[in-house]
Amino acid sequence: MKFFLLLFLAMGFFNIAITSTSYAMSQGIERVLLSPEEARIYAKKGFMKQAWAYPEKMRESMAISSANEPLLVKRIDREGAFYYIVPFNRGDKTNVVVIVDAKTGRFKETSCFKESSTYPKIGRNDAKRILMHFLEDEEAENEIMKQTPILIWKPCEQTQSPYEPLWKIEVKSKSWYIDQKGNVYDKIIEIKLKGGSM
Repeated sequence: MKFFLLLFLAMGFFNIAITSTSYAMSQGIERVLLSPEEARIYAKKGFMKQAWAYPEKMRESMAISSANEPLLVKRIDREGAFYYIVPFNRGDKTNVVVIVDAKTGRFKETSCFKESSTYPKIGRNDAKRILMHFLEDEEAENEIMKQTPILIWKPCEQTQSPYEPLWKIEVKSKSWYIDQKGNVYDKIIEIKLKGGSM
């Protein structure tokens, strides 16, 4: 009986490993990351463990919300570091967002919006459209259409909040960055006094 129990547990961990590995490979990432579905689970569990420390309004918002599609973000100031932002929505509006480590699922932090809103403000397709309009170049437009923008973050002049990562798009071997306000940059501007968290 004990043997079969151990075998069952081993198979469960094996299946999780396969899921994570497959997802990492599909994203072109060498190191194993959690799948979006696993990120949802860890975000919910992490929040529930810390729920006693949060305001009643945040707990109530989480209780009526369900996990939406997690956003994978690469930290460019720490080698091999990734995190997920997991939005918790009621309908098509986000109430609470939770950040978990994309490799371990470790709960990092959470935030609650004063009013439910669309999150992220600028989505992947929005970022592509904004950059095409900004460049006004037909050749660049064709290249942008083929690109899959990724989210990146480190404390910088453009953003000091891990909840507001930048979209990065490569065009003609040049990197472009779009923030959550729709502004376009051709480089990340360093800051002396770093904000953010995590």
